[in-house]
Amino acid sequence: MRKIENKLYRIQYYTRVEIVEAEIKKELFEYLAKQESKGYLISSVVEIDYYTGKTPRIAFKTNNEYKKIKRTLQIK
Repeated sequence: MRKIENKLYRIQYYTRVEIVEAEIKKELFEYLAKQESKGYLISSVVEIDYYTGKTPRIAFKTNNEYKKIKRTLQIK
């Protein structure tokens, strides 16, 4: 067991759910772009705030930083 140091995010795919830890959003966006490039369909991403229990939705597909990361992955 280990202590959670960073923010947690719940990624909802069409067939499964995954919990990931990311220090900054760029790290999360890179992971999401890699998953989509592998063919996984992501339906939603929420941040899990373990202090308040709130789960705000992350609008990553319309985020300019995510779009730029996705374009650089497609070039490679």
